[in-house]
Amino acid sequence: MKTLSLLFCSCFFYTLAFAQTSNLPPNPQPGKCYAKCLIATDNSAAPKFKEKTKSYPVYTGSTPEQVKLEKVAVVVEPASTKWTEKGEGKNKKWCLVEIPAVMETLMIVKNTKETEDYEMRTITTRKAVKQQASTNRKTEWKEVVCNEKINKKMVSKIQNNLAAKDFYKGLISGKLDTETKTALTAFQKANNLPIGNLDKETMSALNISYR
Repeated sequence: MKTLSLLFCSCFFYTLAFAQTSNLPPNPQPGKCYAKCLIATDNSAAPKFKEKTKSYPVYTGSTPEQVKLEKVAVVVEPASTKWTEKGEGKNKKWCLVEIPAVMETLMIVKNTKETEDYEMRTITTRKAVKQQASTNRKTEWKEVVCNEKINKKMVSKIQNNLAAKDFYKGLISGKLDTETKTALTAFQKANNLPIGNLDKETMSALNISYR
């Protein structure tokens, strides 16, 4: 087993020449490099909602000025968020979009003894219930770019593509500096990619060929 340092941490790389332990990547191929990368597994459950049903005497008449009414705004569906794909081509990215609450305004009869011009309407509202998310982290063997293939031209492409996706704001220097590593980590986390290396999945997501 040979220990090298790539990007953010010390990772274990394996080639067939160093097959001396059972802790090896599955089905390794000659000439390729592998590393144990950090995988974040989000175990948070899907959002849960608490439903509540209530009946309202909704006014149906044509002379509201003669009846004591109350305007009530009912939240039928609470505000939420969802991931949405925006942009085209190289500018395509995923954004967390806020979805506004669905409201319904009702004219409620305050005293039903004063008029018969109303109907009972049952409204079911939903309220989001807060849940505590748990994230487990584990490591898995992943194919990564070999150290000898990481050059200034490749790093410049990485910086350019991260900049196009709004993750990198620095100079296109071709240097794998702290700012580039930070941007790469943010990109990997945002896209549920292995964290901490130039692995095959990350390079594919950045549309960069390294063979």
